[in-house]
Amino acid sequence: MAFPCPNLRNAVPLLINGMDVDLRRKFGIFKCCLGLGALGWLGYSETLGRIEGVIAQSVPVNMPDLDHPVTVTVSGREIFVSGFVNSQDQRARILNQMQRIPGHSQLTDGLVLLASPSLYVTEATKGERGTAVFGHAPTQRARDKIAVRMDSDEVTLNLASGISQADWRAGVSAGLSSLNHLQSGHLRLEGRMLRLAGRAIFAEHKMEAVVAMSAVPSGL
Repeated sequence: MAFPCPNLRNAVPLLINGMDVDLRRKFGIFKCCLGLGALGWLGYSETLGRIEGVIAQSVPVNMPDLDHPVTVTVSGREIFVSGFVNSQDQRARILNQMQRIPGHSQLTDGLVLLASPSLYVTEATKGERGTAVFGHAPTQRARDKIAVRMDSDEVTLNLASGISQADWRAGVSAGLSSLNHLQSGHLRLEGRMLRLAGRAIFAEHKMEAVVAMSAVPSGL
């Protein structure tokens, strides 16, 4: 017996249209969820940006009793502190101030404790090729000052704790001034003792070197 065959030309498009409706519905829901997620993320980012600004403004500009500059970086609610310190007490004071900043969720310690050599020595040698300064320096600022003063001469100073910046700069500056009056010589700051030996062309140059050394602080 033969049965009538349905019209497949109409069935196929209806099936496809039904699938299209279902896909469009699902895609619309997906876009809605995506949009809500994006709005939520934008709101969170905006809030986090405001919190970051508040934290950054709360970072203390001046911290007393610091020999070295400290860099504070704020990212979201995280605080990162970096720089050099001369002692663990100094590190603790810096971190304690950072902990008091409201709104932060994490504090990362990137501070580096400078070595304290058993023998703190800074030396300078003057010869035909100029003056070379080497040894230890208490701070980056003090080292930079000497580098600017020496201009093109060789300066190789490693940061180390063990002497105050004021005493070191006064002793080294007086020693270098004295060394300038000599044709050749050697300057040595060891602990708190400053020694100078060298050769002067004329007697007045020797006297000028002695006068320059008189500017050394009494503690050295």
